[in-house]
Amino acid sequence: MAMKEDYIKKMKSKLEEWDNEMRKLADRDIKLDMKKEYQEQVEALKPKMAAARKKMDDLEKASENAWEDLKAGMDMAWNAIAETIQAIKSRFK
Repeated sequence: MAMKEDYIKKMKSKLEEWDNEMRKLADRDIKLDMKKEYQEQVEALKPKMAAARKKMDDLEKASENAWEDLKAGMDMAWNAIAETIQAIKSRFK
């Protein structure tokens, strides 16, 4: 039980961190010629974040036996979000 709770706590913290990161990205002052592309990429993060929140809800409701199976999907979602945020930050320095 502790492993599941620790994992959920860690992922909730990471989700909060990414929410803050998204706010920072949305508030960035980007050159006008790149602004549309930048905004599109930031907007593309929203469905990924929503999907991650859904996976988090499913994970919290999962039984002890089922949560390990859901964890793999959650890890893939987190990795995709992290890579997208990093790509946006790198592309629009």
